[in-house]
Amino acid sequence: MITQPKKLLISSLVAAALFLTVSAPAQAHSLWVSLFESHTHEPGHVISSIGWGHTPPLDDLLTSPNGSASIEDYYVMAPDGKKIPLGVPTTESSIEKTDPYTHIANGDLGVRKIEILEQSPEGTYQVVAKNKEGFFTRYLNKKGKMRMAPKPIDQLKDVKEVLESVKFTMIGKSFYTVGKWSSPKKLGTELEIIPTCDLSTVHPGDIITFDVFFMGKPVTTDSNAINYMTLTSDTFGGPDGFFLSSYIMNGKAQFRIPTNGHWVANVYIAQDVDKNASLTKFAKQCSKVFSGATVSFTTNP
Repeated sequence: MITQPKKLLISSLVAAALFLTVSAPAQAHSLWVSLFESHTHEPGHVISSIGWGHTPPLDDLLTSPNGSASIEDYYVMAPDGKKIPLGVPTTESSIEKTDPYTHIANGDLGVRKIEILEQSPEGTYQVVAKNKEGFFTRYLNKKGKMRMAPKPIDQLKDVKEVLESVKFTMIGKSFYTVGKWSSPKKLGTELEIIPTCDLSTVHPGDIITFDVFFMGKPVTTDSNAINYMTLTSDTFGGPDGFFLSSYIMNGKAQFRIPTNGHWVANVYIAQDVDKNASLTKFAKQCSKVFSGATVSFTTNP
């Protein structure tokens, strides 16, 4: 077990609080998968890395003073449903200080080389990264002082009043194709974004479409909840603190792509535990369940 330095732990809690209370990707930490294809030497290969932070395709290390992500599962899903593990990235990190010039941080971004073989089955491959289920609680202790902890309510002591407590999960995925694009298979994750168009041939001006499912059911916007998908890029929106947005209606969202770049689609779903019968098992642990999912892709000139 790795013990975080006090300053790093406090920074991580603050980042978690921002992530859980602010849904805009320009402000909240997000998790995504970045893929870079090379076909200089055919049949080619794909370099995969895990993105964490704000601005795609790469922003921060998985463990940093600005917030940490602990990966539970990292794998390739082949078109025929074969799951190929990529190995879980380490959470270890170190910093070499050379004041007043710079600080050099070392860490793991889950960089993997995925080789395409002559006999590789044709179709769409999904590269998936999922973080460990986490909790965040903000509360007043018995002296009336506000405290934050990365724990569920039932693991805390010295609690006078719980201000907020959330369980959160995040999953990111991206795609590469061997031969022709095929419809990606459902992974059966809690929150899932599935492209319903060929993301391997997207150009500026094209319309892209997605299906969004939560607990296996289509997500929609109605009188009970306003659900939407956001889209941000290193060439549009992200650096300036804004993004594209589309309401999710009857499980569907769409965008017209304005520029070339590496794009990340985000969906966040929050549920109140006391208003959902299927979440009563978390009643002693948290008041909200928060789920995030991303899909990333790169446009073509």
